[in-house]
Amino acid sequence: MLGGISCSDPPTCSNTSQSITTWTGTAAPKVVYTTGTARAISSSGAAFAGDFYDAGASQQRGFIKNGNAVTTIADLSSVVGMSPDGKYVAGPLQGSSAQAGLWSAQTQALTKIGLATWTNTTINAVNGTDPAVAGYGYISSSDTSVGFRWKGGATTELGVLSGGKYTTPSGISTDGSTVIGLTGTNSFQQAFIWTDKDKLRTVVDELVARGLEPAVDLKLTNALFLSDDGKTIVGTELTTPPSFWRVVLQ
Repeated sequence: MLGGISCSDPPTCSNTSQSITTWTGTAAPKVVYTTGTARAISSSGAAFAGDFYDAGASQQRGFIKNGNAVTTIADLSSVVGMSPDGKYVAGPLQGSSAQAGLWSAQTQALTKIGLATWTNTTINAVNGTDPAVAGYGYISSSDTSVGFRWKGGATTELGVLSGGKYTTPSGISTDGSTVIGLTGTNSFQQAFIWTDKDKLRTVVDELVARGLEPAVDLKLTNALFLSDDGKTIVGTELTTPPSFWRVVLQ
């Protein structure tokens, strides 16, 4: 686990300054960095990324820490995700909302992601070693947000369901063939699944297509997490108390 803690010397915590810590469940949290906010961690736990305020440059910047090496990612204003192998970091570009970017830790080169028709570009998920990226582009002329899958340099728009105003992805499978998230309007939202084969549909419609006969009033609103193989989806409903659901596709 990786996160922030108001303690720079756990477990005594005589100093309550903010720090970034890791925890394995076998000992007290371990301070691994004292600057900025942690946003993503590699699957091995060896590398993590985040962002901090660079007073010298008077701007927010991304960073990656791998072992004892810390590298500032000046091209990114913040970090939203990292590939599981720790080789790529994604986030919004410095001083621009029209495009987001994927930064390579090996080459320190930035790949810009976005289409000319989009006013803003937002990345929400990164997975795989290629890697595959999911997010959405906002189109001001139609006031719509269209989800996308970026893989191998190619951007694929996921589309918007009939009557909908947005498709905002929140998860992507390792191979990039499956994307999940939220679609609809401000007054009516539904969880969606997009695949290379069947394209965009609601999760409920996906279950029906697979032969399930769900209850007429079944409502799956917000898909949040997707397993690496694209088979398990976990989401939530804004009920009181909040409720959670899981769909496993065979």
